[in-house]
Amino acid sequence: MWAIDNFHLFKILYFADRAHYAKYGRRIIQDTFCALPKGPVPSTLFDAIKVATSQTSAIEGSSLASIG
Repeated sequence: MWAIDNFHLFKILYFADRAHYAKYGRRIIQDTFCALPKGPVPSTLFDAIKVATSQTSAIEGSSLASIG
């Protein structure tokens, strides 16, 4: 059995989003991808995962504060 880590999932999401935009003219998700050393990362989704897994706390007043 194999597992997929967040960074591979983010890469798949990035390329799927780009292909969907090229074909249909709209994106799959409304998030901003940031370039990190391991590849593209959807910033809001990445922050939400970090908060949900207690790797960091949400910034007070952010939309993620309710899950942190």
